[in-house]
Order: sequence, then structure tokens, then C-alpha cells
Amino acid sequence: MKKYLLHIVLFFAIVAVIDYGIGYGCVWLQDHAKGGRMKSVRQSALVQTADIVVLGSSRAHHHYVPKVITDITGMTAHNAGVDGNGIVLATGLYEMIVERYHPKMILYEVTPEFDINVYDEDANDERYLGWLRPYYAKESVRRIINRISPIDRYKDMSSMFRYNSKVVDLLKDQVVISDYTADGYAPLEGVLKEERKLKERAVVLIDTLKINMLEELMVKANQSDIQLIMIASPKYGEQNSDEFVAAKALCDKHGIEFWDYYATNVFQKKEYFTHFTHLNSYGAIYYSKIIANRITQYLSEEGALIQ
Repeated sequence: MKKYLLHIVLFFAIVAVIDYGIGYGCVWLQDHAKGGRMKSVRQSALVQTADIVVLGSSRAHHHYVPKVITDITGMTAHNAGVDGNGIVLATGLYEMIVERYHPKMILYEVTPEFDINVYDEDANDERYLGWLRPYYAKESVRRIINRISPIDRYKDMSSMFRYNSKVVDLLKDQVVISDYTADGYAPLEGVLKEERKLKERAVVLIDTLKINMLEELMVKANQSDIQLIMIASPKYGEQNSDEFVAAKALCDKHGIEFWDYYATNVFQKKEYFTHFTHLNSYGAIYYSKIIANRITQYLSEEGALIQ
């Protein structure tokens, strides 16, 4: 019996060593990546210390050019947007950022699918956790993950599981240098050629988790004296911004600015877009100049010009 128990203990000890070793290797790969999404997320969460931080989905990632914002406002800027993600990941990034320092301003690009509404591909919002699991050791991140998926408190004890969905990204980032800039922005090239056929918007349901987390971000920013500005950047072919009613109501409730460029006529030109949803690099530069100038004007009018 003792020999049998010893074998069991030895087996689990070997598994634990292998698990730790693979987890350590994944962290090393992430730290030494030449580029790519894994490195970009880590830089945003654990390294950069910019005055202005951009959070949100791919519409944040590809629409806000930090260099343009810095040149006009005189404040350093970093783009921490991540494609296909929204408030769940943004909350985790926010928590990790403010543990290190308090940015002077956060620009949050609101995307209805990822920040407000129930989205067909979400599956109880668990798909957003892949980018947060590598940081499960941090208490603030652990709270978010356990809130969405209580079973993760057991699965994420494994270092291998934390990186399970990101192995391909980790390996690719060792050999492929992406077009992400050092300050997080990823330009898109090409010009939209087709016209958008507008369809009647389907009835959507509010995702309680997302809208609650969006409101919590507003409350936390106010409590930390961080200037939070919610923004809806341009989308080609849009005629109104009815999708943002719930977000705008929260902004009114908490005294948060909401800058709405979603259906602005000046941007309804195909040469600014690479896709109906995304500005190309030309459009992003033009848009970022408008945002940067508005930031300067807003801070001046508020008597809160950041030194």
C-alpha cells in the first residue's frame, strides 16, 4: 500500500513539475516575443506608462494612432485595444494598469457587441477570458475570471491551462514580426470598394454582465480621478447611433463624456475605410487628429489641463 501511495504522489509531483515548467516556458516566450498580440497585451498591462490609454475592441486597436495624439496633445499615448474583445478584457487591463500607475486619461471605444449587447458568439462571455488567464495569479484578474466562470478557479490552477488557447499565438510571435507599433496601434491598409447594404437592425438584448462592468469602469475611473471618455468612432454607412442608448444613459448618470462619431457625415467616405467597421490607416490618422484636438479643447474648457 505504501508503495502504491508513493507512486501516486510521485505521479502528481511529476505532473506538477511538467505543468510548472510549461507554464514558465510560456511566460518566457511571451516576454521574449518579437511582436504580435500576446506581447502587445502584456506591454499594455504590465509595461507601458502612458498619460492616455486607449481601451476597447478592434475599433480601438485600429482607429487611434498614439503618435498623432501625442504630437497634438503633448501627452504620451498607448493603444491597448484588442481585436474581438471589449469590457471583460478591458476591465482586466484597467485593473492591472492602475495597480502600477494611474493614467491621466482613458479613451474607451464602445462596441455594442462586446460592451453592451448579448452577442451570438459569446457563450456566456467566457470566450473573453483567454487573454486574461495568463494573468490569473493577479487577484484583480482572478476576481473577473471567477465572476464569469466559477469553475476556472480550479482549471486555472494549471499553468498549462492558462496558456492553452494561446500556444499558437505564442509560437507565431517568436518568428512573425507583426505590424503592431511599439505603442500598440495596428494600422489597416486598403480602401473599401463595395457599398454597404443597410438592413433593419435585429432586436438585441442587453448583456447584464457587460453593461454592469461598463458602469463599474465608470465608477472606478471617477473614484480614481482618471478622465474617462467613452467614444463611438466612425462606421461606414451608419445613419444613426441608436445602438449606444444604454451606454449614453450610463454616461449621463455618472458624468462621463460620450463622444459620438459613429454616423458622422464627414467620415462617410469609402477612402477612409478598409471595411465597413474599420478605418484604414489614412482614416485613422485623420480621425485621431480630430480626437486629439478635441481632447486639448475639452481639457482646456474644463480647466483641467493636464501638465
